[in-house]
Amino acid sequence: MHKFTFRDTTMSFYKDGAAQGPPDFVQDLKDCQIVPEVDIRKAKYILHIKPPGAKEYQVLFGDKDEFCQWTAACRLASKGKPISDSTYESEIEMVRSMANMQEHSQTLKLNRNKRAPVSHDEIKTEDLVTARVSRKYRPEQLANLIMDAHNMLPRRELTATELRLNYILKWERLMGFGMTYFIVKFDKSKKEELLSVGRTSMSRIDLSPPHDILKTWHWTSVQGWHVNWEVEKLTFEVDNDSFTFSCNSAYIKVVHEYIGGYIFLTMRKESDTELDKEMFYKLTGGWQ
Repeated sequence: MHKFTFRDTTMSFYKDGAAQGPPDFVQDLKDCQIVPEVDIRKAKYILHIKPPGAKEYQVLFGDKDEFCQWTAACRLASKGKPISDSTYESEIEMVRSMANMQEHSQTLKLNRNKRAPVSHDEIKTEDLVTARVSRKYRPEQLANLIMDAHNMLPRRELTATELRLNYILKWERLMGFGMTYFIVKFDKSKKEELLSVGRTSMSRIDLSPPHDILKTWHWTSVQGWHVNWEVEKLTFEVDNDSFTFSCNSAYIKVVHEYIGGYIFLTMRKESDTELDKEMFYKLTGGWQ
């Protein structure tokens, strides 16, 4: 068991259970993958910290509020932001909402045997899920999973707009939401890898299962990028280091536009009411 302290974007771990003297080790959370988990059967809240290319750490909490606060702080730190950032409180509420959803979902699963099973005749699953999902489960399994999801809705009638908003909010909380994936090959690498590009960052991922995240770069740390159109390779600079890759699943122009578009969104402020078209075309253009 370790005791740990948090400062800026780093966590310090102490073996003896007392946060005194030099720490046993220190983990910089920037670019780490932060995965919260709730286990109501064991009354535990678990925070998984996955540094790029290193072993995973698990931090256990017995208190829900403490779990939400620490998870929010770690998620901000993974983006290079301190706990004093203005988004800290809203991040806590997002974690709390996620924890509530996981608790409710697990409660439904534990109580599933107490209600009569739902048959495929009662719910036409093929009307509600894609063929790809249908192939993974038996119709009876899908019907019960759909009923569980339905029971998680508020116990009041919702308008069509509220139902759509509820769907979007749950979709946004899914792991990997909003990520676009490209098959790329980095210079000095012997094999193909995945490059995921999203709203706040891009990640280098092992193409082989279980698809470990090897490195994550947040847009705020990207110092610049350019494309060599003759050889169709993109180079970007982060922390005085540069990385070059070619794209094997799409034209390099597509990757360039994604990066430019997301960096443009990162640069925008909430007070910006008008779109700076000149800056947008400058960041996403430049190709022949």
